[in-house]
Amino acid sequence: GGLTWDHIPSTSGPDWYFVNRIAIHPLNGNLMLAATSSGVWRSIDGGTTWTRTLNEFAYDARFHPTDQTKAIVGVHDHGAAYSTDGGLTWTDSTGLGTPHRTEIRYSKSNPNSVYALGSVAGLLVTFKSTNGGVSFTQVPAGGGIQTYEAYNNVLWVSPTDENIVIVGGVYLF
Repeated sequence: GGLTWDHIPSTSGPDWYFVNRIAIHPLNGNLMLAATSSGVWRSIDGGTTWTRTLNEFAYDARFHPTDQTKAIVGVHDHGAAYSTDGGLTWTDSTGLGTPHRTEIRYSKSNPNSVYALGSVAGLLVTFKSTNGGVSFTQVPAGGGIQTYEAYNNVLWVSPTDENIVIVGGVYLF
């Protein structure tokens, strides 16, 4: 129940100094992704062992809410990448540019809709994908929300309405 903790031996060492997000698949609790400063790591045994599947600093990792073959990650200074094989391999998403930090969310009500919130020159810019994270378009066009490049980047999508989104930087919108 969280009263005591043990360090998982496979997560010792510098590759695991900065873990930014852990994603556990909603249909398979043994399938996990870890977004770290050393890349994206994948486990198929509930975290006992890990394999690095992307060698880029990652801030965020998310599994598709109903399809364990699909996942998306937010990559440092690179935008996002998507997977169609459960995080074994990754393909760069298009349309995001190179935001410093990218947070991502699938819409539970329509998983083909994926939102990305990227920090670009001190502003947060919102993007939406309608094809599961393969490509993104900025919404609304232009503008941005004040933030710090690597901090204050918050994104939430309503579980019942894909068009209700809350984004936050220094302020919430």
